[in-house]
Amino acid sequence: CEQKFYFRHDFSKDATDKSFSEMTLLEAMFGSDKTAGLLTKCSEFVTKAYEKKECTLRTKNKLLEYIAFMQMRCTGELLTDATFLRRFVASHPAYQKDSVVSEEIAHDVSVLIANIANGEVRVPQLLGLWQ
Repeated sequence: CEQKFYFRHDFSKDATDKSFSEMTLLEAMFGSDKTAGLLTKCSEFVTKAYEKKECTLRTKNKLLEYIAFMQMRCTGELLTDATFLRRFVASHPAYQKDSVVSEEIAHDVSVLIANIANGEVRVPQLLGLWQ
């Protein structure tokens, strides 16, 4: 997604640079030539915390795994929940391309979501390795 939002270049607590610019979500979270990115900073923080023995290897790895998941969502490698549901509705046989989500479609969406949550249906384009 190339939609842009306003983000500060330096978002640290003691930042002297209060400038901001338009960035994509990927740039704001993972960096550009103007900023390191919020989640890049989080990765650095958790890695340093582990090196100082302030968190366990399991904690560090779990946080880095979450960050990797978010990066795959930001790059479009994995679909967002909203995109996945829009595509499901748009391709549903009962959808009339009139912006109306019928009871039948709503029911099928509910069943699908429950089945995904219960692990009965796997959706790699939505959850990737985190199924």
